[in-house]
Amino acid sequence: MIKNRCFLIFNLIILLAVGFLAIAISAPVSGGSNYSENLGGEKNQPGGVFLRIGQLLVEDKDKIKNIDFAHPAGFIQSSESLGLKSQSPQASFENKQLSRFPLLEAWRQEIEGKIFGLANLRELIVLTTDEGQVYLIDSKNGEVIKIIKFPGGFVFPPVVSSGSESIWLFGQDKIYCLVKSGKLQLEIKNLGKIIYSPMAEDQQVFLVFNDQVMMAVEASSGLLFWKLELPGKPRLPPFISGSSVFIPLQDNMFLRIDKATGKKLAEYQFKEPIDAFYLVEERYLVVGSESGDVVSFDLKNKKIRWRVSLGHQKIAWLVSQGKWLYVATTNGLLEALKISGGDLIWWESIPGKISFKPVFFHQEIYVLSGSQTLTGFDLKSGQVTSEINLPGEIRAGVLATEERIVTGCYDFKENKSYLYGWKKEPQLVIEPSEPSPQPIGTSIVFKAQAVGFNHPRYEFYLRLENGPEKLMRKASNKNTWTWLPSKEGNYTVIVKAFDKKLTRVVELRYNITSLSKEKGNERSEK
Repeated sequence: MIKNRCFLIFNLIILLAVGFLAIAISAPVSGGSNYSENLGGEKNQPGGVFLRIGQLLVEDKDKIKNIDFAHPAGFIQSSESLGLKSQSPQASFENKQLSRFPLLEAWRQEIEGKIFGLANLRELIVLTTDEGQVYLIDSKNGEVIKIIKFPGGFVFPPVVSSGSESIWLFGQDKIYCLVKSGKLQLEIKNLGKIIYSPMAEDQQVFLVFNDQVMMAVEASSGLLFWKLELPGKPRLPPFISGSSVFIPLQDNMFLRIDKATGKKLAEYQFKEPIDAFYLVEERYLVVGSESGDVVSFDLKNKKIRWRVSLGHQKIAWLVSQGKWLYVATTNGLLEALKISGGDLIWWESIPGKISFKPVFFHQEIYVLSGSQTLTGFDLKSGQVTSEINLPGEIRAGVLATEERIVTGCYDFKENKSYLYGWKKEPQLVIEPSEPSPQPIGTSIVFKAQAVGFNHPRYEFYLRLENGPEKLMRKASNKNTWTWLPSKEGNYTVIVKAFDKKLTRVVELRYNITSLSKEKGNERSEK
């Protein structure tokens, strides 16, 4: 008896210890402490360093969830087919999320040669090949508008300037500027060796050369805006934010340059090399350090706001959308953090190493990884919404136009490239909190779920038998409607979801019986 009690006590102690350990690992830590004016400041301040649970599970590459496809838009569902059990309205909606919203192929275009680079000027796709061809393609239907041949091939992907509607191409020793129609507007020779992919913003194109020189030229004419000799060798390509250009140097110095004049506005000295960086509102500089930390730096006060440790993982890129920051590591981890304090929102494994920067599209972030995979993640939950394995090697980035996701790959066996335009089919589903049939007097909550819309609004209608539709609730952003039926019959509940461009309607048949709720319960018990 004593041995049994000791054994039980021992097991209880082990269970409690494991429980406390799990809570300690998963509990979020609030950031916001200032350490020093340098990235390499002390890390032992309380609440300053985040140890991510993702770091402990980084080898878990099978975490991507298998989620069933949602019902197609407009599908008429019977309450019997939903298989819902009678329970509280809130409980009924659990695990009934439209989380899978896959990409569908809108068009495919065959390209001769090896695809090299992609850019988009609104709905115009600019594609370049290793062989020096330039394709101008309509992103809506994939139609090739024009093909232009340049000698010698290209060393950087094309760059487009929306402000002047010009297209810049970078050859071995020449720079070309085209107008939107494809006509050659400008050719520049012997300008120097460019070391990073150029960038365009408004009416300017920014170039960084191997002799530590940076230039800004007019996008339409190539005329020089300004020229600046950098005080050190650049470590990463420049980043444009508002009225400033930011560029990190090899000696851990970070420069801030006036975009219009090229005048140096400020410099920031860090103690660690920077592998990635992102600017938020021209006020907060978020950097990924060589040691695997993500650090938010206040440019005005020159102080660290918060620091997050990713466990010595090399950071591939940083991007932001709304109030969240998205961080990807080279070994395949994607995290969403709060910009305000660095708190972890969610994390997911990426199926393969990161290859190109992501794009945002329809409340999702799309990531190219490995050599052939395009994966979409829901911005709020991190759930996988779409996963596509392309038939060849991805050799250019992914683009997002107003209506399409565009990416390309190269098939070595066929020695051809393929450019794909992917689309989203908006979906709408309606679910009741109680299964049909229900007696008169039962409170029933109908919940509509829409994906593929931009800030959708909902209208609820009710129709008895073959009678007219009656508007039950005017358009609003609230996606639920509560019904207290007072008359028996076969009803149809109708939901209309719409935004500025899209409209979808879905119906649900529902039966109300003449039995009272109490009699119905007695009958079900018998």
